[in-house]
Amino acid sequence: MHGEGQKRSESSGLVAGLWADGEHLGMPRLLELRDGGGAVADRRHLEQCSRCSRLLAELEQTRAVLRGLDDLEPPEGLWQELSDRLAETRRVRVRRRRLAGMALAAAATLVALVGPGSWTTLRQWQADRAAHAALSDQLVDVRERSALLDREIEQLLGETLLLSGRQASAIVALEDALSRIDARLGELPHPTRGGAQPTRALSREQVERQLIGWHQRLQVQAALVELHFEPTALYEL
Repeated sequence: MHGEGQKRSESSGLVAGLWADGEHLGMPRLLELRDGGGAVADRRHLEQCSRCSRLLAELEQTRAVLRGLDDLEPPEGLWQELSDRLAETRRVRVRRRRLAGMALAAAATLVALVGPGSWTTLRQWQADRAAHAALSDQLVDVRERSALLDREIEQLLGETLLLSGRQASAIVALEDALSRIDARLGELPHPTRGGAQPTRALSREQVERQLIGWHQRLQVQAALVELHFEPTALYEL
């Protein structure tokens, strides 16, 4: 019983050291040391503190594992889903055209004024716009799901949990990966604020790049939640 209580005390103390700069190094300073930076005083502390040294070694091992992972691709079925949405959009447009005799007459007048080639250009523009709209709607949905997971993760981090050093370091490494994904997303063009559909201000290529980044973010968030509820998921990373 005494040995079990001592192990719990050590594990609890290790987790406490993850988040606070007190007797032990906080996580931001440990990450600086892991990346080759950090203050001289922090490096001296590592020479005297086996706990911080062990945690730093675990962070380095976890980073090596993460670097060995393949690049994340959009989930299977994404493009088929977008294609189905586009097909439905086109069917709606066909139904609307049947009721748009007056609009077609006005378009014919426009063709007579500006030339026959303009009608082909207009139809291509309409098709491109429909595909763009489907991608933009998908991006809005992915971002909303990611926001829900953000709130779930924030609630989990606010709870008092007894985590092993390895589990805690894996969680921190995943949060580090999440920060790097957010940094890459921050480098992508963003639409101006305002309007019911702000993502429509992005080009189709820009929306596709955003979709890939946000799906990567969703997968890392899901791994974070799974680690809190199922510690054995650590061995599947």
